[in-house]
Amino acid sequence: MNASDIPAPGSPRPGLARAVLRWIPRVLGIGVALYFAMYAWGALGHGMAAFALHASPALVPAVAVAISWRRPLLGSVAFTALAAFYAVWSGRLDWAVWISGPLLLVGTLYFCSWRWRSDAAGM
Repeated sequence: MNASDIPAPGSPRPGLARAVLRWIPRVLGIGVALYFAMYAWGALGHGMAAFALHASPALVPAVAVAISWRRPLLGSVAFTALAAFYAVWSGRLDWAVWISGPLLLVGTLYFCSWRWRSDAAGM
């Protein structure tokens, strides 16, 4: 153990930053899925078929989180692609900000998580 391995008093622990950067994209990805699921509640009074139709967009980010749980680079690609797809598909800037913005944020955080992990592993 070198003197440079010991953190200075009052400095944050490097393991804590790594843990936060690992968990934030996963938690926010689940949050985005719940955010999309919130819109399905309006269709609940119109029957289960309408509810299922309106809840299906929430499954896409939920599946993306499940796939990228151990592979943050896949999460970065998936969420960034979802953001780009919706921004182009909707054609409306106001909708793209509220839907693609959180997706892009989660994709960026997954990329940072992957980058930090690959730097720590010496890749």
